[in-house]
Amino acid sequence: MLNKDFINLTLVEKNQWACIEYWVSYQNNLHHIKELSIECAKQSKYYDGENDVEFWIMNMEKDAVNAGLLYGLTHHHLLGI
Repeated sequence: MLNKDFINLTLVEKNQWACIEYWVSYQNNLHHIKELSIECAKQSKYYDGENDVEFWIMNMEKDAVNAGLLYGLTHHHLLGI
């Protein structure tokens, strides 16, 4: 999901967030997509393990649903430790 490293040298708050937006066809089971998305985020080496992973539907278009995922990133990773 998140495959780029970055260092925030102006980090004031210990938490940083990854927000991922993607499209899902109506032919897919949204409940299953939600479960898979949350599980993938929790398995990410960047997930902080402290904050809940949030999934939501951002928009509904004719052919697909625009979904979003939000999760906390590790503080040590952001500092390059």
